[in-house]
Amino acid sequence: MKEKLIVQIVCDKEVGTAFYVAPDLLLTAYHTVASFKDTGCNIVKDRIEGELKFEIIDIIESADIAILKVEKHASHQCLPLLSYRFRVGEDFELYGYPDKASIQGLRIEGQVNQKKFDSTADYVYMLEMLMQLVIMKACRVHLSCLMILS
Repeated sequence: MKEKLIVQIVCDKEVGTAFYVAPDLLLTAYHTVASFKDTGCNIVKDRIEGELKFEIIDIIESADIAILKVEKHASHQCLPLLSYRFRVGEDFELYGYPDKASIQGLRIEGQVNQKKFDSTADYVYMLEMLMQLVIMKACRVHLSCLMILS
């Protein structure tokens, strides 16, 4: 079940979603952890292991991305970073923690219904560039991240 690899992040008053890209690395939106303070309330709510502390090890502020390192995470599973060309009319499914009330996570299903003009694909190029940046930065910091490339 992939949901166990998707976690809730609480950083001071901000709440958001992150997912494991390596055994002890998480990928999240930078704006979720922008208020990080060493003495603040900064936790990952892992469905299996409970509350875990984290530190920010790298950011790509222009792309709104942060890479977090968690302490004492036992699982070696992670989600692969994929490149996919979404098309208008395709079904999609999202899962995450948009607010503090979403204790069990929120699942949204729908269909892509807006087209990006002047592109051979509806939504793809920014995603591919972003993934390359994240993979390079994460691998520079942590060798176990190479698992996501195999």
